[in-house]
Amino acid sequence: MRNVLSRLKRHKRGVEVLMASASMLIIFSCQTIPEKADQRSSVQLLPKGADIIISADVQNNLELIEPVIEALGESVPDNLAKEFTERTDTVWAGLDFNSDTGKTVTSIAAEGSYPVGMINWGLKWDRGWVKQKYSFEPELDASMNYWTDERNSNQIALPSREYMLVSSGNIEEMLSSWAFDKNGIDNGEWLQMESGSDVTIMTRNLTPEDYGRFIPEFKRVPLKSLILSLNRADGYYLISGRFHMDSNSNAFLFSTIFRMLVLAAKDEEGNKLFPDIKAVKIKMEDSDVVISGIKLKVENLVETEKKWMDEEILKLGQF
Repeated sequence: MRNVLSRLKRHKRGVEVLMASASMLIIFSCQTIPEKADQRSSVQLLPKGADIIISADVQNNLELIEPVIEALGESVPDNLAKEFTERTDTVWAGLDFNSDTGKTVTSIAAEGSYPVGMINWGLKWDRGWVKQKYSFEPELDASMNYWTDERNSNQIALPSREYMLVSSGNIEEMLSSWAFDKNGIDNGEWLQMESGSDVTIMTRNLTPEDYGRFIPEFKRVPLKSLILSLNRADGYYLISGRFHMDSNSNAFLFSTIFRMLVLAAKDEEGNKLFPDIKAVKIKMEDSDVVISGIKLKVENLVETEKKWMDEEILKLGQF
């Protein structure tokens, strides 16, 4: 892919005309593209089965986004990785740990400004990617094209210049949500209200064993769901959140475990992971444990992210 784009750039004058013609042929040939349904939140474009939901301001959190792109490696074409990091404003990602496929299905709804023609043209000439057609209303020829990588079943759709949809198996469900708002994840409006932070993470429908993949101590308590908010400030992330348990007694147990983790956590060099312990607040609200005041260096969070990806996420079925 990199070689194809390099050759195109060397012939810039002819490429401009070629791209204009190719874009029209690739995107609009014999199809009617529905406009995006009236939705309150782009999170509703994610498949219903998502167990972990993440939203992020991409440009303010490139340190967290770029390791994910690097880890995906050859499964993401070079031009898409570059266009994504440079042109995406906000991204919503959903991970389905319990899909029918037996592996984790990753789906992404990215908002930004994308050169649709250039990306489609690149995929057309990238070996392995095949254009497919999803029909919304066959009798009206209302349909949309998307791309599937035959080597790994990854899927990409660009329904407009403002959206890039990506999935490792559920792209047609996402496109249906785009057109009709009849699928999509539930609690979308609530999630949108909770996503005003630089990064927001929510989980649902996970077992204690699922949580234990990332933090072994969490396997000891039945955690039903969580939502975390991360905000950048002077080289740190300020973290707050809410952990929902199944009972008050388990909330008390979890608050004790969490407090011990905060006190004992250390970075790779043996230094305290959380430098301002006195600012950390942990309290119970019925069966919820509410945290605030946690301060974590950006580089430490990136190191933790890379470790989780290497040891767990990529084992579960990467995009």
